[in-house]
Amino acid sequence: MQIASQRLFNFYAPSRLISGLSVADRRVGDVTLVDLRGRLTRGFGLQAFDDRVRFLVQEGARSVAINLEQVSDIDSSGFGGLAAAYNWVVQAGGQIKLFAPSERVRRTLNRLHFDKVIQILNDQEAALRAFGAPASETPESL
Repeated sequence: MQIASQRLFNFYAPSRLISGLSVADRRVGDVTLVDLRGRLTRGFGLQAFDDRVRFLVQEGARSVAINLEQVSDIDSSGFGGLAAAYNWVVQAGGQIKLFAPSERVRRTLNRLHFDKVIQILNDQEAALRAFGAPASETPESL
């Protein structure tokens, strides 16, 4: 029973730190911003990210921007998590964008041709503008 309650917490908690990855989300207008901090690598943190994006899509999120500014490391499982997030959002009829990756993460994303599939923007303002949202709105926590 403890496992079920822990899974419920992981699924519905808006912000958590598990295995080196913190996942939080907020809204600016119709855009859902998912803030990642730490390592986007294989493990429970990646599962928390997957669970949260899936939950947000089930709740109606259709414009999703993933904040990579505080992502220090990403591995093949992390890229798989980004690809899965892309698929969930697009299959639900939405759009997904990445923003503010470090130069190291951006080079890796480009090397793997992620920039050909998912738009990668420099900052939050650019991501909001890409969705047509006013960049000056104050974010709301979800």
